Amino acid sequence: LRDLVGEETFAEHYRVQYGETNRLYLEAVCLRGDRRVGRVLEDLYDSGADLTCLDRDVLLKALDDHGLDFQRHLRLIDDPVLPWHTVNEVDPADEQRLLRAIEQRTTTR
Repeated sequence: LRDLVGEETFAEHYRVQYGETNRLYLEAVCLRGDRRVGRVLEDLYDSGADLTCLDRDVLLKALDDHGLDFQRHLRLIDDPVLPWHTVNEVDPADEQRLLRAIEQRTTTR
């Protein structure tokens, strides 16, 4: 990768992290882009779970509590259940309201 993008670009935009299995679990479900995972993460946060050292079993239970399956998020999903199949834009005003609410919530915690 360094050869392809050059040392400067690599140093600025890429990093390799080892041993962070909790991050891999979160990425496995978040990178799919399924917005339903947002509620799972919100509930984990509200319950005081430390997302920097999230245990796989805790994540599996949280997903299950919301009717989501970790294994399903690891494979190709062809059915139109994911949000971008029907909507692929966000109202800027709604986005700003959400960002303000999140900022307020994190500063009061």
